[in-house]
Amino acid sequence: MSELIEENGVKVQFPDNNFFRFGSGNCKSYESLKQLGVKEVDVCWFDVKNDTLHLIELKAFYNTENDKYYNQDLEKEDLVNKWISDLEKKTLHAVCMVTQNRSNTQTCMNNLLPNNNTKINVSHVVKIKPEQAEYLGIMQDKLRQKLQPILNIFSISSVTVINYDSAVKNKTTHWIV
Repeated sequence: MSELIEENGVKVQFPDNNFFRFGSGNCKSYESLKQLGVKEVDVCWFDVKNDTLHLIELKAFYNTENDKYYNQDLEKEDLVNKWISDLEKKTLHAVCMVTQNRSNTQTCMNNLLPNNNTKINVSHVVKIKPEQAEYLGIMQDKLRQKLQPILNIFSISSVTVINYDSAVKNKTTHWIV
């Protein structure tokens, strides 16, 4: 079992240690790119058994247990569009960093390198106000639409926006805790 990884109350834990983080402070290649506006997802996990690389962003738009969380009202369309744009950038940049090594970012991947047959799944796990769950489906649809060319070019298997509380309650994804 891996260590527990948490961002503002959104937690994941993988069945093994086949994960890496570009933004962990241990990836010099990413740190130099970060200064140039390059984004990353919070954690990546390589499910070796299923030859699947998961790119995972953890967001908390609602977390009453943390005074520093960034409360977001997803009823506001301009705000939703801002976050879709942010998730689009994070997805695109992370996909580029894991699929090529021109900036030495693959040196940060603990030798967990995808091959041409490796499936890539992108998951944005979001903690929201319970009454705003319907907006995640809208976000997911808009995000997929914006990313469609990239999904095709890189043969990305799926892009999902997951309601954190529902995933924990229903145990829909074993690594979301």
